[in-house]
Amino acid sequence: MRTATRRSFTPILLAVAALVVGPGCESSTDPEIDESFVGDWISISFTLGGVEQMVPGASFYISMGLYEDLSYQFIVGGDDSGLLCDGPPSCQEQGDYEYTASRITMDPGTADAFSMQYSVSGTVMTLSGSLDGTSFSGSLERR
Repeated sequence: MRTATRRSFTPILLAVAALVVGPGCESSTDPEIDESFVGDWISISFTLGGVEQMVPGASFYISMGLYEDLSYQFIVGGDDSGLLCDGPPSCQEQGDYEYTASRITMDPGTADAFSMQYSVSGTVMTLSGSLDGTSFSGSLERR
């Protein structure tokens, strides 16, 4: 059973985080999947309302799984402001996700569901969206 945490940005990059690329499922029997988003990502930038949130000592990490295991793990450290974690300075979250060619939804079908735009270019994933009415954007680098 998952522990409920505040969803300030948990899946953004959620990325901050959160964050993944693919053409989505064209067929229920043989989905085409672009695996460029699968793996481990670490945040290099996260802005909320135009203000950079990645301060020295802060870290944001997300791991994306694939196939039958469409799940993510989100780990935050050094969040002294409590922006991403209910109990600063660190927290961890995991759950399921769905994706299309340009959107990812973390925890679909739940009260915590969260969607954002994404793209991957080389080793950088970019995320953007709105968090409680405030715009955000983030960049993550493949680990």
